[in-house]
Amino acid sequence: MLYRMSKSKDRFQEIDRTSLGTEGVLERQDLQRIIRDQPDVIENGLFIVAEEFSNWADSGRSIDLLGIGEDRNLVVVELKRGDTGEHMELQAIRYAAMAANMTLEQIVDAHRQYLQERGVSEDAQELIHQFLDVGDGVTEPQVATERPRILLVSEGFSKELTTSVLWLNDVGLDIRCVRLRVYRHQDELLIDVDQVIPLPEAHDYLVKVRDRAEESQQQRTTGRMVAGDADFEASIANAPGEHQPNLRKLLQWARSIEESGYTRLSTYHWKGETGLSLIPHVHSENAGLVTIYNDRGRPGIQLWRSVFERRAPGVMDALEKALTPVRLGQGTVTKDFNDHVIELLTQAYKEANSPQATKQE
Repeated sequence: MLYRMSKSKDRFQEIDRTSLGTEGVLERQDLQRIIRDQPDVIENGLFIVAEEFSNWADSGRSIDLLGIGEDRNLVVVELKRGDTGEHMELQAIRYAAMAANMTLEQIVDAHRQYLQERGVSEDAQELIHQFLDVGDGVTEPQVATERPRILLVSEGFSKELTTSVLWLNDVGLDIRCVRLRVYRHQDELLIDVDQVIPLPEAHDYLVKVRDRAEESQQQRTTGRMVAGDADFEASIANAPGEHQPNLRKLLQWARSIEESGYTRLSTYHWKGETGLSLIPHVHSENAGLVTIYNDRGRPGIQLWRSVFERRAPGVMDALEKALTPVRLGQGTVTKDFNDHVIELLTQAYKEANSPQATKQE
């Protein structure tokens, strides 16, 4: 409930609850237009790229608002008038899948068209580069598009929807529910805007829970972990001769970034002693950007995209190009250990230790 204090300060006076529909507020012409022009209402720092975006073949569906967050993630915004948000999570997931993997060039083109439709003469690329703060230690602008975040904005959300969103977040998506509560006070409409999923105060806790889940996945859920790299080094002697140079190269690299203060090293013994993993943990995290493994004498590197997105997004694009056709995913394996890839991984761990990456620790 929303109350106002009486002028005499002797009691609270209840303010009547109403709805957008009752007050004649239209979904697209009013609600969407206002949020388009004031995106900070639903998320601080949100940059609107396009409205009613539908630049894909064989589909007439459109995204209400497409944006970029301060975290440099592509953001799909789905709006609904009404108190249940019926099916909007399914629509938003469909739109996020269609927008996934947009290139920066496509994002700029979408923004250019959006500006033209609104009669704005500013340069779309320059505006996006300014938002991304290109030049602050970043050689190329980066936008994470593989897994867009989703913002659902509605007057209310049904139990079925919230249950679905909580489960989807638990398995790795990032969906946020922003509730609009509408009140009438005399001749004014009052809008109470509140993020209800996830609760803002629970964000850090949820990130830590996700980190523990990633650590569990990296450790294959069973086995034993020991500090340091001695066990991994000892295992190299039992590897086939043709694989030993690469294993030693990876071990030497892991030691170099530890000596630089970027990581702490742990060795994980797999279940049944079939292999070992060397994990260069990011400081304050229970996960690393990569996991180095010795699988019965065969070397490899596993890449953990979610940690890159959180701690080293500036290197992702260059690393993905260097690994082509291998995709930088969650648990992607590569056996490409050339010097360029190793240098990019070093840069990634350096970025993960930068003040910007560690300010939330």
